[in-house]
Parts: sequence; structure tokens; C-alpha cells
Amino acid sequence: MELSSLQQKRGMIDGMIIVGIDPAKAKHQAMVIDPIGSQLGKTFSFDVSHEGYTSTLWHKLRQIVPNCNPQSVVFAVETSCNLWLTLCAYLDREGYRVLLVSPLTTHHARPMLNHDFSRTDPKDALIVASNA
Repeated sequence: MELSSLQQKRGMIDGMIIVGIDPAKAKHQAMVIDPIGSQLGKTFSFDVSHEGYTSTLWHKLRQIVPNCNPQSVVFAVETSCNLWLTLCAYLDREGYRVLLVSPLTTHHARPMLNHDFSRTDPKDALIVASNA
């Protein structure tokens, strides 16, 4: 990828709050970071269901980011298996920008966070957000 293309893509999310999501079968794990990469609040999970998407996700997100809107928030979702499809379709319908992060990126970034390869959902959600 050319440097100018990468800079253009980075410019599209510059100054935005990033919500990193590690999808799973029963519950997705989410982490919010500010535009400079600092963690906001604690990680939270929400069910993979209509109720989880329409109620729990927004309730917990608004506790961390009171003015959550498509102009200030972007979602980064790991593309593991096909667990990300329904969530990304839902977020897109709601008008939010969704970035897809490769599972290989997450795997290779794990040891940089705290020098081990251990896999936890909160840790992966932070890595997904950071690699957006």
C-alpha cells in the first residue's frame, strides 16, 4: 500500500473515538479509545441478539461517550469467522463507519501489548481498537 493511500485512510478517522469490538458467538467484547489512543472507561460486553445490539450496546456506550454519533465515533471490528457480519450490517444501517481488522493483525499485535501471546477478549478488543 502506498504511503499516501495509508495517510488518506488514517485521515478519515483522525480525531474520532474508536470502539474496538472482538466478536464472539454469544457475547461481543468492546473497548473504547480516544483519538490519541487512551482507553476510555472499562471494557464491556453485549449479547449477540437484537436486544444486545439495540439496547445494551448503546446504553453502555453512552455511559462512556455521552454524545455518541456517527460524526464522532467509528467502530473497528475483528473479522473472525463470520461472527462480525450481523454486527457490521447493523452498525452500517445505523450510519456508523465500520473498519474491519484482520485477525492476523490482532494475533501479531498481542505480544506488543504486554509481552505475551495470551488471548483474552478485553485485551483483543483493545488491540482491535488500537490497530484501526
